[in-house]
Amino acid sequence: VISLFFISVIMMNLLANKTLLQLDWIALDGGILISWLSFMCMDVITKHFGPKASNRISILAVGINLLTCAIFYIASVIPSNVNDYTAFNGIFGGTWFILLGSTIAFLSSAVINNVLNWLIGRAFRKNPHSKIAYATQTYISTFVGQFFDNFIFSVIVFALFAPIFWNGFHWTVLQCAMCALTGAVAEL
Repeated sequence: VISLFFISVIMMNLLANKTLLQLDWIALDGGILISWLSFMCMDVITKHFGPKASNRISILAVGINLLTCAIFYIASVIPSNVNDYTAFNGIFGGTWFILLGSTIAFLSSAVINNVLNWLIGRAFRKNPHSKIAYATQTYISTFVGQFFDNFIFSVIVFALFAPIFWNGFHWTVLQCAMCALTGAVAEL
């Protein structure tokens, strides 16, 4: 579970570099394809070890992601005369504000998800290990956590920094909110 969690966090960061859909009222990035796995892993860890353990693992995942991004960046700036690695360098070199946005959004949403999951689970006093208790706590916490993850990330990256660094390309706050809502539903 922890290995899948770490891999999904790294993949989310890489996939977030691509906008999959952009309409007047919604926009989606590639991170939506894998972020469900991160939240599922956090729910499993929270269920078995509690929110404190899940938060610690989330912090470790962010550290591993930052280390991975640093190694990818170093590889992207090392010159090579063998082939044209422009595409490789563009993807794996990353964009600092995407990394910043994804890190802030992920850490915030992980804490929200883990604590909410645990609190909802505690509300089921008579049968805390029932299927209905687990389904309720994971669905609600995942939906709320995913919403905040998507919203915080898209506002930081696409509403705040993208207009400055990507020649005016941006998402509106409405697109960010709809991305957050649609992403939370789809990832749930």
